[in-house]
Amino acid sequence: MTADPLIDRCDRYLDAAPRSYSEPIPLGSLTLFISRASAWHYYARPTLGRDRPVSAHDIASCRTEMRERGVSEAFEWVHETAPEMAALVESLGLRAGAHPLMALTGPLPECGPADVLAEHDPLLAVAAAVAAVAFGGEGLAERDGFLESVADATAVSRERIAAGLMVTGVVRDGIHGLDGVVSSCSYNPVRDLRDFAGRTFSAAELVGLATLPSHRGRGLGSRLLVELTRHALDAGADLVLLSAADDRTARLYEPLGFTRIATFGDAQFD
Repeated sequence: MTADPLIDRCDRYLDAAPRSYSEPIPLGSLTLFISRASAWHYYARPTLGRDRPVSAHDIASCRTEMRERGVSEAFEWVHETAPEMAALVESLGLRAGAHPLMALTGPLPECGPADVLAEHDPLLAVAAAVAAVAFGGEGLAERDGFLESVADATAVSRERIAAGLMVTGVVRDGIHGLDGVVSSCSYNPVRDLRDFAGRTFSAAELVGLATLPSHRGRGLGSRLLVELTRHALDAGADLVLLSAADDRTARLYEPLGFTRIATFGDAQFD
């Protein structure tokens, strides 16, 4: 546990978020989350309230369980609450990722409209395709080529949206219909959490912000991020968080009201 109440709330959210769509398996000082759907992948993370630090034996046991179940050998943690994790995974020959963990602490700017999608909206498949192609293609034609390949992920998204576990939004480039979607993002809400002081709070994490390469530099991703944050606050979130890819990306989020509060760590064994 950390003495910083904001980091504590983020850590408690990150522990709770996968539980609604997974089978949690305790393995020493780690908890492995096994997803209910093959198209949706989770990870292991340090157990909240553990009575000892994570050990190399915990990681080895967890990797064995992951291999037996045929799931990705992925780990996530918050450095400030599990500082031992980075050294442990690096001792096994893997580079530990370190990403700015950010929380909304300031006012939201006015950026323009975005659309929030219902579970049966046909644009959900397009939103998934935008995310799939965002870092590998150039524009709309490449995006449309991914529509069939994201069918399973889209089905899971529809189920999660219907259950209140996910909210997805898109921005269109001034065009109505399928061909207008050029940016997509989601947030995952968790309600009725309790922090270390016993206070109830609700939180939401923004995930998967993606804009087609051909449409970057126009503020479309920022617009979507702001409007989804506003949507989460209106829905009752007391805390909105996100993890940025790197320091440069984090600086883009600062004018939108987000502040770096901690470091989010991750690692995956091939």
